[in-house]
Order: sequence, then C-alpha cells, then structure tokens
Amino acid sequence: MKIRSDSSNYIRGPGESQEEVVRNKIPLESEKRKLENGVCNRLFVEQMINDLVLTSRERQLLRYIYRRPDASKREIAEAVGFKHHEQVSRTLDKIREKLKEYKGEALL
Repeated sequence: MKIRSDSSNYIRGPGESQEEVVRNKIPLESEKRKLENGVCNRLFVEQMINDLVLTSRERQLLRYIYRRPDASKREIAEAVGFKHHEQVSRTLDKIREKLKEYKGEALL
C-alpha cells in the first residue's frame, strides 16, 4: 500500500502526531468502503432471511449465525436442531448456492 504524505485522508486518534497517523492508520476511504460493504451485506442477509427462497431450517440457521457469528458448528447444530454438526456445513453450502442465484436475480 502506498502511503501519501497528506494525513488528511487518514483517521487520527487522540494525541497522535501527523507522522503516526500516516504510518499507523488505514486510509479513511478504505474504512468507508468497509463500512458500506458491511452495511450492504447485513441488509442483504436480512432481506434473504425474510425471503421465501430459503427453507425454514435454512432461515433458522442463518438467524442463529447472524446472532452468534463466533459459535462452533457443534453449537449451531445443537441450537438449530440438527443431529450432526456436518449438517451445518451441508446446509451452508445449499445456502451459498441459493445466494449466488438470489444475488444474480437481484442485479437484474
């Protein structure tokens, strides 16, 4: 990453010198992009969870992961009612395929 000498495009913390800002911080534009992408992805997931494109079990799985993103597959399987944690992986694969189709339709 090329660092510019102009620190106005960087996020500045309290008590940081201009040199520290340029050396240690991520460009503000990059942070804005990450934030916008995060919001868009969150809205997209919420929309997809509420759409009938997913089965009730798939929606339940996504809702749980959405609330507890750090949960293990075993915890997710138990919470959602799967008999084996591998069902989580298989169901997520199905959701990914549907997501690809859904995203393509949303862009049309």
